Amino acid sequence: MVRSKNTEQKIIDAATELFLEKGVDRTSVREIATKAGINLALMNYYFRSKENLFDAIFSMLVKKNTRPLVKILDSELPLEEKIVKYVETYIDILSENPLLVSFVMAIVHRSKDRITEMAS
Repeated sequence: MVRSKNTEQKIIDAATELFLEKGVDRTSVREIATKAGINLALMNYYFRSKENLFDAIFSMLVKKNTRPLVKILDSELPLEEKIVKYVETYIDILSENPLLVSFVMAIVHRSKDRITEMAS
């Protein structure tokens, strides 16, 4: 069976919308499949689990949104300008990508025991 980028993108789009609307934990794999217009078996073929789908979307968001920040860090700007530009860009990224904030909060919530353990 050949994977279709179109089907994969439909799943990602549906999951992204539902995760943003309902939260990751309150969204079922079945809801994602229904919204994407595919059956559950196809959903499982592409991502195997909601966790894998979450990881794929989060990874895409991070890659897409860290590039401008890395460019700033790699630039020849003086340190003060670099810091100001970095913070401004970071705020712009977060305001333009509410899903990124939601995903980070979901990760923190899911990992709170581990984070607490690391902090102590």
